[in-house]
Formats: sequence, C-alpha cells, structure tokens
Amino acid sequence: MDGNGEPFWAAFWQRREENPDCTNLEVERPRMMFIDQCKDVLIEGISLQDSGFWNIHVYRSQDVTISGVSITSPNGTPPDRAPSSDGIDIDSCQRVTVRDCFITVGDDCIAIKGTKGPRALEDESSPPVEDILIENCRFDSGHGVVTLGSEATIVRNVVVRDCVVTGWNKLVRLKLRPDTPQTYENLLYENIVFEAGGGIFDVKPWTQFFDLKGEEPPRSVVRNVTIRNVKGWTGKWGELMGNPLDTIEDITIENLEMKIENEAITLGPVDGLKVKNVVVNGKRFESL
Repeated sequence: MDGNGEPFWAAFWQRREENPDCTNLEVERPRMMFIDQCKDVLIEGISLQDSGFWNIHVYRSQDVTISGVSITSPNGTPPDRAPSSDGIDIDSCQRVTVRDCFITVGDDCIAIKGTKGPRALEDESSPPVEDILIENCRFDSGHGVVTLGSEATIVRNVVVRDCVVTGWNKLVRLKLRPDTPQTYENLLYENIVFEAGGGIFDVKPWTQFFDLKGEEPPRSVVRNVTIRNVKGWTGKWGELMGNPLDTIEDITIENLEMKIENEAITLGPVDGLKVKNVVVNGKRFESL
C-alpha cells in the first residue's frame, strides 16, 4: 500500500515555514489505515510506505494483532522527512499485540495514545491503554521505539521484548505533559539489541501545545519500569525527569551491557532507582 505522501509532506512543511507554531493538524493529511472501535482484528503480511500521516491508527479497539507488517517512511531532515508518519498508533485500546514487524519512519515507530488536558480523566471516549505486547520486531530509524504520549492519560502493562533496534532511535520515550494527569506504569523492555544513536531514556516534560485551561497543574506518575537484558551501543543515556509535580519511582536497569558515547544522564528526582549488573564501556555501574 503506497500512501503517495510527498504532496502532503510538502504542504505541511510549507505551512510550518509560514507559521512555525502550526499544529500537526493544520494541513489535512490522510492516515493509511484507521481501525475504529473494532474487536478481534488481524492485520498481517502487508507493506505500507509513504503515508501522508500516521500509518496504522487503531482506536478504541480490543484484541488486535498486527503481525508481519513492514512500514517505511523517510526519516531525514525537513523537507525530506515524512512528518507525523508514526508507524502504529495504539489509541485508547486494550490487548494489542505487535509482532514480527519492521518499522522505519519519520516519527515514532509505535505510539501509545489517548487524550489530553487537565480534565482528561473525565473523557469516557478515551479509556486506559492496557495490556500491550510488542515482540520480535525490528526498528530502524524513528523518534522512539515505543513512545507513550504525547496525548495519553493511563497506560499500563506494556511489554517490549526480543526486538532489534538500529539506525537513530530512543528506547524508553515517555512524554509527560504539564497539563494532563498521566499514569504510566508496569513497563518492561527486555531482551533488546539496541544499536541506535538516540539514547536509552527520553523521559521528560512535553510542552508542545499544552494548555491548562485555567486549572491547577496536575500530578503524573511513572512507576515500575524495568529495562533488562539489553546489549549494543548508543549515543547517550539520555534524560529521566518529569514536571515539578510528577513522581517517577521504581525504575530498574538490569543486565545491560552497552557502549555509550556520552555517559552523562540528565536525572531528576527518582524514588527507587535500581541498577543491577550494568556494564558501560567496560566499566561496571552501581548507580546512574
């Protein structure tokens, strides 16, 4: 399936040049596939290229399997990058499995999404995203292997295992909005070959287009995140921090052997950061 995305990319980059603050939706661009409020879905053995916008958007659906799918979009610098070309967007869904896929795109390889805003928890159209399994996939270039946010409230029980990451990418990417109450919990990344320049952590505030709408800033929580059995190389540890009211707790890094060009990490308050059997550039790390 060929999305013929170039005209849509060009229109977006032209609008961004005219207005650097334009939103991603100011230029209408088509998604390649939209699965809306479905159950027992199988997407298998297809190839998607050059989508005008997101490639596969699965919304408010349950028991979905995406298997043996190849997704490609250019990931260069504007205007040669396909903007907003997420590979798979898992939006307000439960029990989704992604396996044996190849993804290289100009945005997040997989994004887990919901809604946003200070009253987002009252939005009944966006239930928690739960029970997501991503296994035996190969990720090349992208902004994140699996990105939580930017629009999301509750995401729990996500497993990423037995995957290979190359190109330029980030392993743990969590976007923490200052205007949305978010809970990201029970996240497991294991048995990963990570040979990507982006970094291990990209956990930090995400302030693009945020609006408190006159409300007090909410509190968000990141907890029970485990990274284990990871080997390879990357450019940096990255960032692990939240907004001033956020809580980040129970982060475990175990059995990691990496070459990391920049060993520094931007580390905010973390309660319960455990480092076990971590070797970086031939040296054993007891703490970050």
